[in-house]
Amino acid sequence: MNISNAIVFGSNFGLKSHFSTIKNFRSIKNLYIYSPNIVKKNISNKYILKNLKNENLKNIDFFSIATPPIIQKKLCLLGVKKGVKYFFLEKPISNSLDSTKNILKIFKSKKIKYLVNFIYPNIDLFKIFKKKN
Repeated sequence: MNISNAIVFGSNFGLKSHFSTIKNFRSIKNLYIYSPNIVKKNISNKYILKNLKNENLKNIDFFSIATPPIIQKKLCLLGVKKGVKYFFLEKPISNSLDSTKNILKIFKSKKIKYLVNFIYPNIDLFKIFKKKN
């Protein structure tokens, strides 16, 4: 996986943890942040995008999204439209099962690689859900 240009979407803890991880990828040349309410502790202004205009999304190949599910869905669809090939998402991916299935179907049809930060292995409800699916 060769990722050159990435954007991290989110705020507070999610944004900071995604950002600090991704900036350590060896192949990253350009890393940006888009956040409506960023707390600028230890993050230089050079990383911050003010808007999501087309020129800011040109050549972006990785979206890291740490937002509420309804926003995450919109950003996934924007990334697909702009040709993004890699996504790192928070759980849940969207605000409904149908919407999540639709996003994953689109990812599969476009051969988009994705990873979901999903850590609930010890919760009983998760175990039941996993058995049914």
